Amino acid sequence: MDWDDINLILVVARSGGFSGGAAVLGLDQSTVSRRIARIETTAGAPLFVRSRSGVIATDFCLELLQLAEEMDQHGKSFHQALWSLRKQPERVILVKASGGLISYFVGPLAAERPIGPLACVRHLHPDITFPPLRPVAESGSECEDIRLRWTEPDVLPSGSPDLRIRRLARVRWAVHHARTPSASSRPNHWDELPEHPLLSHSALVLYPGPSALGPWLDVFARASAQPTVPTEAAQEKLLLSGSVLTPLPTFVTLVNTNIVALPIDQPPMHLDLWIMAEAEALRDKTVRAVFDGLVKLFHAFDWERLKAH
Repeated sequence: MDWDDINLILVVARSGGFSGGAAVLGLDQSTVSRRIARIETTAGAPLFVRSRSGVIATDFCLELLQLAEEMDQHGKSFHQALWSLRKQPERVILVKASGGLISYFVGPLAAERPIGPLACVRHLHPDITFPPLRPVAESGSECEDIRLRWTEPDVLPSGSPDLRIRRLARVRWAVHHARTPSASSRPNHWDELPEHPLLSHSALVLYPGPSALGPWLDVFARASAQPTVPTEAAQEKLLLSGSVLTPLPTFVTLVNTNIVALPIDQPPMHLDLWIMAEAEALRDKTVRAVFDGLVKLFHAFDWERLKAH
């Protein structure tokens, strides 16, 4: 088994199916299925359980994935070390975003290993290359070259008159649960949500509109307990414990196959994701290339394919 086989297992697990893995790698689904079958024959054990909705990693596969993730991380560290040895380091572009956007988009792109939606379309634009990117926390005081930001639908981000803005995507949000045996009981209808353990992110109150996260904020306000967390990392950790239900952008199911949208009729909830940069910053050709490259990648993904359940 070589790295191509290991990477294939990782991509299929992350994308939740052979078709998603094939799209990320630019292969035919039959090729992915045949290669997985060959690996399973060699290993003498199944890696995935097939279902109509995709695949689920077996316990044997989960053990392999842990090792594969470590190898992947070593590869990223090796790549970063190569960059540090360059005698003439390239211009580092600072990208400011929330913790979740850094985890899902900026961080993986900085490591040249995109995940989720961008991994699905990266092969469509092999001509797009990025210089070194450095994520900057949204709460930090450090000045950025480019910024990513959520708003309610059709609400432009505020800023200076010289701010250049492009909408990257209108992203569907939904209440999610963990795909674990220990997950708590789940509601059958949206109005039953307040009767179950809920968890919210403190920043979500910024989007109370009825077409944004208003429906979630309404049911959360009716819950007997209303715990909130300040970071997406804490939100995802508690969700994966199987003890709470919480709203997330629907693309997280492409990143973590253990997170699933609650299978009930949910009211439409959307946020717009924007990219911003000052006109002065965009005069730098490197900043402009990153700005335009991100727009092209985000616009290549079919965001409507992500359903609430």
